[in-house]
Amino acid sequence: MIFKEIKEIMLDTAMYFQKSIDFVKPVWVGVVTAVSYVIFPTDTYIPATMALLCTLALDIITKYISVAHLNGGLYNAIKTKKLTSESLWRGTRKKLVGVLVVLILCGLSYRISPFDAIPNVIQSICFTVLFLREGQSVVENLIDCGYDDLRWLLVFMKKKEKELIPDDEVDSNEEDKTNI
Repeated sequence: MIFKEIKEIMLDTAMYFQKSIDFVKPVWVGVVTAVSYVIFPTDTYIPATMALLCTLALDIITKYISVAHLNGGLYNAIKTKKLTSESLWRGTRKKLVGVLVVLILCGLSYRISPFDAIPNVIQSICFTVLFLREGQSVVENLIDCGYDDLRWLLVFMKKKEKELIPDDEVDSNEEDKTNI
């Protein structure tokens, strides 16, 4: 009697683990956990990351709308090949890879730093610059759609970007790359 119950419990446990492997996909869970461990070392990174990803999504959406508007509608943009999945995917891929690399670097900076303040400053600077650049792109796309009343915001964002990254520093970095 007891052996029968133990056998039944063992079979139920084995079936439970088999179902969890079939439906949960432990490899996928492991990958997501590892990425989350690196990208989100603390809960403070989550709101900034979500804001950045939402701004990135807005940029992609407004780019589609902008290209469609500039070409007389979505159908004409597709017909004239101004709006293709390949061309938009190239730009989107660059942005996604760039943001992912920055997220990973910010997360790793938290893991290697003995002080919490240093990676928080690095994260704040990186996220602010990326957010402003994506926001600027969204505003540019909206201006292309005819929302000219947003020009003041574009001017403001470009001014803030120049305060954060002066042109002479960008130019000197480009010269260093060509000399290598």
